[in-house]
Formats: sequence, structure tokens, C-alpha cells
Amino acid sequence: MLTHRECVHIFRAIGLSAGDHILVHASLRKVGSIDGGADALLDALLQTVGADGTVAAPTFSGIPMDDGVFDPATTTSHTGVLTEVLRQRPDSVRSLHPTHSVTAIGPRAGEFMDGHLEADAVGIDSPCHRIAGAGGYVMLLGVTHTANSTIHVGEDCSGMLKAGRLKDPLSFRVRLPDGTVVGKVQDSSNSCSAGFNVLEFPLREKGQLRSFRMGSALSSVMKGQNLIDRTVDLIHAYPDITRCKQSGCIHCDAWREHLARE
Repeated sequence: MLTHRECVHIFRAIGLSAGDHILVHASLRKVGSIDGGADALLDALLQTVGADGTVAAPTFSGIPMDDGVFDPATTTSHTGVLTEVLRQRPDSVRSLHPTHSVTAIGPRAGEFMDGHLEADAVGIDSPCHRIAGAGGYVMLLGVTHTANSTIHVGEDCSGMLKAGRLKDPLSFRVRLPDGTVVGKVQDSSNSCSAGFNVLEFPLREKGQLRSFRMGSALSSVMKGQNLIDRTVDLIHAYPDITRCKQSGCIHCDAWREHLARE
């Protein structure tokens, strides 16, 4: 069983330190037992980055089901136990995107989360993009790149997301902190990530990905901007490289239809 102290030691051993910004994707089931559970892991991350750093995680909620309204204060996260623990911390800040919100703790959390209602879900100027642009890291604890949302930012920087929009986007409602409810049209068609493990080798080849073991789980950490840059390079060379090969995937088919028209 991992202890809080052991978690901090692992994070520091892979090069993380005070002032760092980290976007975490995690499967605690893969990591295994931690004394204190998700709270202890989150506290270890916060201790590692210190008072000037940021710990963030995707708190995606899918399509709002109850009254059809996304409420950042009450809508639960569907992306794992750690993200829900982070969301419920009193000092956390959650972005206002109805399906792909991100939540963060740290002095720059508001800066990173602000404006997500106007930005694309996982595209340019989203929290994932802002954290990467600030020199932040992406950490995969017990998950692969299929959970790595920052790759979508690279897709958007390459022009993929806007070119492959869905023909019939959904409409959502968002409750603002003052209680006002506003509308938001579905803004990204490329939510499929089944092909994202293609980034593993290009990152390793350039020494831009560090592997480590967290409990029972093989994990990795990388700079977000390096990840975005490698994604853009790959898509420019091989335009459908990140797209899955699953028959009938509307997201990837929309991109390939666009390529066929070019």
C-alpha cells in the first residue's frame, strides 16, 4: 500500500517540483491501494507543486441528464474518483464547459479555467491548452494516451477539430455562478481518442516522455507543449494518424470525409 510520503517521493523523483502545473489523468483502480485513498494522492500532488503550483484534472460530465443543465457546483465528474475528490475541494475552481469541464487548485487556477464556456471543449484556449502553454505537465497515472485530452489540443492547432464539425450539434445549458442559465452549442466533433497511443513512440524517440511506476500501474509524465507540438507534426505528415479505425465512428469519419474533399 502506497503512503502519502511515498507518493510525494515518486513525484519528486520523476522531476516534478514546487511551482509546476500538472494536468492529471488517473485510474486509481490501476494504481492500487493508497493509504488515505484519492485524498492522499491529491494531497501528495499538491505538496509536490507547492503553494505556487497547480493541480488540475478533467472533470468531464458527459451530456447533462437531470434537468439538462450543467451546474459546475453540483454536476458530478465522470472521469474517476480522483477528479471527483478534486472537484469537491472547497478551494478548487471548475471551468464552465458543460461536457468537458476541467477543475484545478492553485493560485493560477482561475486564470487557467476562465473562458472555457467560450472556448472549444479540448481545443485552442481551453484549460488543457492554457496549462500546456504555461509550461505545464500532463501526467498519466495508470492510463494510456487514450485518456490524454491534450492531444485534442494538438488536433485543433493542426486545424482538425474545426474542419470535422458534426453536422447536427447538440445544445446544452450551463448554470453560471450567479444562477443565470445560458446556452452552449456542442463545439467539437473529434472526441474520439481510440487512436491516441500513436503518440507514444514519437514522444519517447525525442526523450519527451518519462515512464515511472505508481503502485501497480505503469505511468508517464510529459510536457504538455511537447505533446501538442508532436501531435501537430504528425498530423501535418499523416493527416489521419490520430483517428481510429473503428467502423462507423462519426467523429473520425467526419475528419476523413473532410480530407476526401480536400
